[in-house]
Amino acid sequence: MHFRFLALFAVAAAAMPAPASGQFSTQETSQTVRHIDTLPSQAERMSSELMLIALGIDTDARLMQLRDARNGFVAVLNGLRYGDTMMEVPLLDEPEVTDAVSRVDALWLPFEDIVFRGMDNRMLSEEDVRALSELTPGLTEAAERASDAFGSVFAGGNIPSILVLTTLQCEAQALLVQRMLKEYLMIAYEHNVEMHSQMLERSYQRFDQVLAGLAGGETELRILPAPTPEIAQRLTTVEQQWQLVRPFLAMARENGRVSPDQALRVAQAGDLLYRDMIAIAELYAAL
Repeated sequence: MHFRFLALFAVAAAAMPAPASGQFSTQETSQTVRHIDTLPSQAERMSSELMLIALGIDTDARLMQLRDARNGFVAVLNGLRYGDTMMEVPLLDEPEVTDAVSRVDALWLPFEDIVFRGMDNRMLSEEDVRALSELTPGLTEAAERASDAFGSVFAGGNIPSILVLTTLQCEAQALLVQRMLKEYLMIAYEHNVEMHSQMLERSYQRFDQVLAGLAGGETELRILPAPTPEIAQRLTTVEQQWQLVRPFLAMARENGRVSPDQALRVAQAGDLLYRDMIAIAELYAAL
């Protein structure tokens, strides 16, 4: 799911005539990696849901989704800590994994406090929003590193297939959707507008690049064109939805302002984009 991890695999894969057989060669084991790779996406998802609660937008629905994201994050984190037979996640006690998980643990405690206050109070204070803005990048990065460490040890030196790489790219797009929502909503809240505007621009430019690659192929990212009519159709739907959302993101980047109506519209469209990218990842994983 993560760009650094994908880049390392892509370089290794480019040097080989064909992907090596091994743990990444089966749907079951690639599914294990995909479970772990949801950790950073759930962190960003919690942040975007918390920001909607802070703005008082669609609060009841957002509280439910916040609980869902929090529970998903904790389930995966516990899988990394202790192993999980339901998710087919083995306990890996290698130092690089345990150290990375410890870093997530340290950042998760103060982050979870904000989550609980948001759920209990149905609102966030300005102090909570400031803390959320400061904590989220570090927690997401730590989650990515933990996922990378798990994937590296779990792979045992084997190279994933290009289909697995593309599946992870789809899930990276889902992560980007949540990140863009969080950045957009920080602008709506008028918190550190310039920083979040710059982050938003980088995020939607990356989304543009990968979405085009998923549809038509992209050599640098080692993405083949959509391999089935069903995937091509779902990508067309995503592209259509994206063209409705992107102008609002660009407008926020340019003007540094977001109205409540715009925030709700983008959040609802973002929900659809997120679900569509996960659905496309599932289609790739089933190939």
